[in-house]
Amino acid sequence: METLTTKTACGKNDQESLTPEEMEQRLYAAVDSHKFEESRFYKLVVKPKCPPALIARWAWAVHASATTFCAMLADLVETAPTTAARLTLLENLMEEEGIFLHASHGLVAKPEAKHCALSLRLAQACSQELEAPQGASDTIVKANRYIQEGRWLETVSFILVGQELRFARTSLLMYEVLKKKGFSEWDLAFLTVHGEADERHGREAIELVVDHALTREEQELALQAAEAGARHFFNTYN
Repeated sequence: METLTTKTACGKNDQESLTPEEMEQRLYAAVDSHKFEESRFYKLVVKPKCPPALIARWAWAVHASATTFCAMLADLVETAPTTAARLTLLENLMEEEGIFLHASHGLVAKPEAKHCALSLRLAQACSQELEAPQGASDTIVKANRYIQEGRWLETVSFILVGQELRFARTSLLMYEVLKKKGFSEWDLAFLTVHGEADERHGREAIELVVDHALTREEQELALQAAEAGARHFFNTYN
């Protein structure tokens, strides 16, 4: 694709902003450049004789991330630049916290539906002997650093596009792997939920980025953050 340019008053060439369609395609390409199924972890875990301890460590690490994700997401809600963005992210947060809108009852909280409750169920099914790592994961630390620096758009790109969207595919693949190893639907509820929810949340995040990255500079920063998020996600499995 040829690079579009436009002349400024000073006679310099500046790149024009990507169209929404082009930006969306570039974001998906950034995420798809790092595939979970190509990681060393996946190639090990699909083997019939994969050590149970490897699966257990993965499950507890997933639970650790789930327990710290909501606080980071709340910061994104608080710092969202528009009401529409705040609402989109708040709906994501409510789902993570097991809160649903009921036509005749208002907001209904279901503690058992909280995603961190589902991740704990998964981790305990994999091994009762381990505990979740203490403190925020490296992913959350990086995302929080973006937020503290006022880089809201890059945070959305890094963690919601680059990682949450990637985790949707990961969840589906790990569901198939663990199902074949004898885990029950009850054990794997976290994965079935995230196979659908994270795909939806990731697509919503792409819409947020497309809507708020208006200049070519903003677009390039968002694209770099999305690719960095997907690469970081892949490297944790590689």
